[in-house]
Amino acid sequence: RLSAEERFLFTTYVVHHMTLPAQQCVFNDFVCLFYRIGCSDGAKDAATELAPWSMLLCTLITRTEVDVTRSNHMVLRSAAKHGDRALMDLLLEHKAVDLARHGPEALHIALEHKQNDVVDQLLLDGRVDPGPANHHLLLSAIRCGNEGGVRRLLADGRVCPVANDHEALRLAVALDEGPIVALL
Repeated sequence: RLSAEERFLFTTYVVHHMTLPAQQCVFNDFVCLFYRIGCSDGAKDAATELAPWSMLLCTLITRTEVDVTRSNHMVLRSAAKHGDRALMDLLLEHKAVDLARHGPEALHIALEHKQNDVVDQLLLDGRVDPGPANHHLLLSAIRCGNEGGVRRLLADGRVCPVANDHEALRLAVALDEGPIVALL
């Protein structure tokens, strides 16, 4: 575990080295460590624990030399997994982020990790399509027991709950997900 002072020193080091052209790949390393170190104290409220880190990460993303699409949009996937709304807001506005292509994957990750605030963000963005081509998103939310995620997908209107001969309902029944069965 790193103390608050060690985290600050690490962050300062990363920010300094990101200004060097040869070290731009440091950004992805920082994103990976950001969530691990930010939550290392076992805080009950991860959002509170991550707040200062998230602000720094958001600041870094606005820099022109930072490539947010590196490693197959790893930053987008990380923001979805950890429910980082501030970072997701920036990514949704970033011109380099290809949401038509990578949005469904981010939505899948957010659903799996029950990050329903991020699910809302992605569904509100018209470029992320949870529709028939991405029917697996509804099934994934059911498998994870994410009732809120299922509710959001159904409310979106682009998801067909009866697709593939009621596959979603059959899955919810098989997994004994009563509240989800009631939604379907």
